[in-house]
Amino acid sequence: MAAEDPAPLLERLRLECEMGSMAEPVAKGTNFAALNSDTDILAHPGLISRREADIAAKRGIFLEITSRHGHSIANGHVARASMASGALLPINSDSHASKDMIGQETGARIGLGSGLRAPEVRRILVDNPRKLLKRILE
Repeated sequence: MAAEDPAPLLERLRLECEMGSMAEPVAKGTNFAALNSDTDILAHPGLISRREADIAAKRGIFLEITSRHGHSIANGHVARASMASGALLPINSDSHASKDMIGQETGARIGLGSGLRAPEVRRILVDNPRKLLKRILE
């Protein structure tokens, strides 16, 4: 039996993902609007465009790498877009309940699983939260 051509499915998923996160599609332009507002962190940006990642880098907006089920599917894409643009990353739990909280070891695993190298993960886990807290406290 011949395998079905995945092209129609892939095109449909690509179009859905252009509209927001892999888990919860949102209206087209939502990431762009958030990046052009008073934003510190863009949570689970999904298949963020290079243009949007460049805006995040220019404005100092963090692009979230998340442990949240569903949203984490795009972590590798978010990590690559961030590294290419110079945007800051947090590794975050997007917690909805206390059981969703993660520690440093899980955060490191998520960062490495997103395709980031160990020195990048260390910077993201140690330096980036300090940058964000400093900004908030100023």
